[in-house]
Amino acid sequence: MASHGWQIGIHITPNNISVIVVRRLRQSTRLQQWWLLPLTAPLFTSAGGVEQSEQLVILFEKIRHSLPTHYSLRISYPLGGVLHRIVSAPIASLSLYQRERYILTLIDKLFTDRQGLCWDYHLGPDCTKELSLVIAKSKSVYEYCAYYQQVGLIVGVVDLAASVLQTLLDGNTEQCLIVEESDFWLWAAYVDNQWRYGWYPRHDYPSISQLLAVLNVDCAIYLCTSDMEQQTLPHVRSYASLNKVAPYCAALPPTTSSLLIVALGLALRAEDRL
Repeated sequence: MASHGWQIGIHITPNNISVIVVRRLRQSTRLQQWWLLPLTAPLFTSAGGVEQSEQLVILFEKIRHSLPTHYSLRISYPLGGVLHRIVSAPIASLSLYQRERYILTLIDKLFTDRQGLCWDYHLGPDCTKELSLVIAKSKSVYEYCAYYQQVGLIVGVVDLAASVLQTLLDGNTEQCLIVEESDFWLWAAYVDNQWRYGWYPRHDYPSISQLLAVLNVDCAIYLCTSDMEQQTLPHVRSYASLNKVAPYCAALPPTTSSLLIVALGLALRAEDRL
């Protein structure tokens, strides 16, 4: 579907729905609109299911009425409904078919029945010997997308919040972006010429110091959305100093931009190509 340059990122946390709308022009990308819609109660269960569907539809209708006819919509999928595993990578000489069979064998070891599951994978964290495997229930993904479709929002891309943070990194400097949310730490890094991302529950690692102890990412630059962490750790800088983020932060209220960072990553991410 032609988007006419309009790209929309929607990210939902327990506290709000964040929306960023950008428009790609010939030589630049412009911030067109943004929303930060507070939630009266969390929309998702701990397993990633939707439990406040009426509230969700009402807020989606508010967004839809302000959008153009043609657009590219990218949404984040709730992390509570995702199983993430780091597994051994197959040998590089395998064909695409053999690689797919290898992945299916790994999934069969995790689940008694792979019917009704959807998955994706990529090399890393150690691209020489590891794969990052992400698995979710197909029914849950379809049901989640159906809430958007119910109000006429056509979903083009479903991605993970931590994954899209890679879009905001420079790719030529070793750096790690850490986003503080109420339930998770999200992170993405470019280190040793490799892209990495992931997430950790906040209740297991309340502070960024504890997070960095288990992250095992050695970067020259760490950037964080938490003002408190920037003040207490001298080697942690503000996310707003990122080259790809700074122009948008300048156009957003200072107290709001950190809450829109994932939606910005979704809006700016490249289209999937088959």
